[in-house]
Amino acid sequence: MIRRLMIMLVSAAICLSGIIPVLAQGDYPYTWTSAPESAYKGEHRWVWATPQDYEKVTGKRIEKYNESPLLRTKVAAGELPPVEERLPEEPLIVNPYEEVGEYGGIAHVACPSTRWVGDGLHLNNAEAPLRPDVGLHLDSVRARPNIPNVLKDWKLSNDYRSITLYMRKGMRWSDGEPFTADDIVFWYEDVLLNEEFTPAIDSRWIIGGEVWKLKKINDYTIRLEFAAPFPFVLYNLATWGPEAMTSYPKHYLKQFHPRYADKEKLEKMVKKEGFDHWYELFAEESLSCWGGTTDVPTLSPYMLKGKSVTTITMERNPYYWKVDTEGNQLPYFDGISARVVIDAEIKESMTITGEFDFSWGCSTANYPMFMENAEKGNYRVLLYPYANRAGASCVSINQTYNKDLVLREIFRDKRFRQALSVAIDREEMNEVLYHGRGRPMPSTVLPCSMFYLPEFDEAYTEYDPEKANALLDEMGLNWDENHECRLRSDGKRLSVILDMVPRINEGADDVATTEMLVKYWRTIGIDIVVKSESADLFDARVLGNEHQLSLGGGSTTTDDNLIMAPHHYVLWHQWSDAGYGPLWITWHLTKGERGERPPEELIEVTKKWEEILVTVDEEKKIRLGREIFRWNAENILTIGFVGMLPGPEIVRVNLRNVPPTGLDGGIAGTALIDYYWPEQFFFRAPLFEGQKRY
Repeated sequence: MIRRLMIMLVSAAICLSGIIPVLAQGDYPYTWTSAPESAYKGEHRWVWATPQDYEKVTGKRIEKYNESPLLRTKVAAGELPPVEERLPEEPLIVNPYEEVGEYGGIAHVACPSTRWVGDGLHLNNAEAPLRPDVGLHLDSVRARPNIPNVLKDWKLSNDYRSITLYMRKGMRWSDGEPFTADDIVFWYEDVLLNEEFTPAIDSRWIIGGEVWKLKKINDYTIRLEFAAPFPFVLYNLATWGPEAMTSYPKHYLKQFHPRYADKEKLEKMVKKEGFDHWYELFAEESLSCWGGTTDVPTLSPYMLKGKSVTTITMERNPYYWKVDTEGNQLPYFDGISARVVIDAEIKESMTITGEFDFSWGCSTANYPMFMENAEKGNYRVLLYPYANRAGASCVSINQTYNKDLVLREIFRDKRFRQALSVAIDREEMNEVLYHGRGRPMPSTVLPCSMFYLPEFDEAYTEYDPEKANALLDEMGLNWDENHECRLRSDGKRLSVILDMVPRINEGADDVATTEMLVKYWRTIGIDIVVKSESADLFDARVLGNEHQLSLGGGSTTTDDNLIMAPHHYVLWHQWSDAGYGPLWITWHLTKGERGERPPEELIEVTKKWEEILVTVDEEKKIRLGREIFRWNAENILTIGFVGMLPGPEIVRVNLRNVPPTGLDGGIAGTALIDYYWPEQFFFRAPLFEGQKRY
């Protein structure tokens, strides 16, 4: 209903000058200029690595540590040791954005399923070794990953072939057991290198054609060694994926691993839980952040307390290893309650009526309605541009689809993909869906990148139905006798299925986007059948090579994202938002043992990306990156539409320490937790229903 109302209100909304003040129409002030150390409220600094660093820089000393009243009660009852014994010797010091917060309250959010974290991800992601240093000015889009997190320090060798990592002595998992180098070694030897659990090691762990080497120096020091120079290792350790290094508690998970567990006992557990193999049970038990079991320990701010078909509940981690500048153990919230809301429109309706304290990545199209109801719903509307997205959504055409070989032949002809692209009226999509505030563009690199050239933006993006029809005619896809639909080489109607999840995806309404794509493509004779499904089913179909076309998340296209998450442009990793060739990616990950060999051109493009990772020559890096994007501009692995959307983020009026603006989408797709430290978010009195303290 919201979407239909918004389309009716489009003409009026477009006339509201200044409706989205962060970005003026056609103004994209994203540059690669260096930002100040932290770029908002003057010289706001987010963290200090240790209390000693804090004292050295500020002259202030943390005399004692404090804790939530809930935990204080448990200490008094003998259920927990004192806070000083629960914290590491050198806890991380977080500088609250506005003020030192107050303890208490439950943060209510939405999630699309009990297996998808939804907005809860932004409050309770897994903790990576480092975090990217991102300010709040738009010129800091290029994150500098030099902020400590799980690691307190590191030393990168001069030749970029090794890095020594220093952990926090006395740091503990949420069950109180020590977190040491043995946990990281367990991940490396028994998870990453275990061929049953990890049959194909993906590219993020491979440099110079070889898997990283990991050596334990002592209980709190490890060294990573690489077969080639790896100048981007700090970006890697600060972004999505490497949090796996710090997510496997050996003391708990070894009972599910055949190297450590009694074989007979393990087999009984596997059967009892309904699995066929030990690694399936191990995978389920190792989901510590969201979606797993209530027993598995975590390093995250909150730990899983309960899960039903409708709700996930989290409670604070009593051993969380961060404090604020007054020594108060974080997080401030007592917990998180995530309600399962499958439909994006329903989620936004509930957001408007004030049912969530925190609703991230809302539809740009609904911005006027959010503003109109803000006072009634007791929320604020913040605007965070999706600075890393050249496409809020994009379509992948599965070139390894093997259930219909005629259709696969069509998909592999680049003229078909080019025709679909030029048949899209991106200007109209931008006006109708986003009030003209986005940037019509393909799936390519952003202008702020060192790899950018205007030709990438211009390739097959101008709305030209005549050209689209000419390309399809050239392919021999003739019209039927009624000129309603095109025919395949076998005489059948050219009908394709588009898989999608009805959700709001980084400011884009995927349902509304799909409706417009159907209109455009039916005009050039392609019958589109939309298959709307749950996120879980969508993942399974795309990763299982079952889909024909799929609508997924937009391409990641800043400099850092090409390095860390290039899956829209090269053979890299199986992600469902870039399903252009699952069997090709399987071939790449298994070194040809499984899957299907990709075209030689795509193999060569991927090699260029691998070469970027190990070169320190800036000019060579730029040349290789541009060759990758030039090839993609012509071959179109994924089709983008409109990007750079200023996304509305909805927060309860008393939810504080949330910056008024910033960057969303982030370096390599990392969540808000990697940017603005939501463990320091808190509820300021007066409280609303459900936020009641303690």
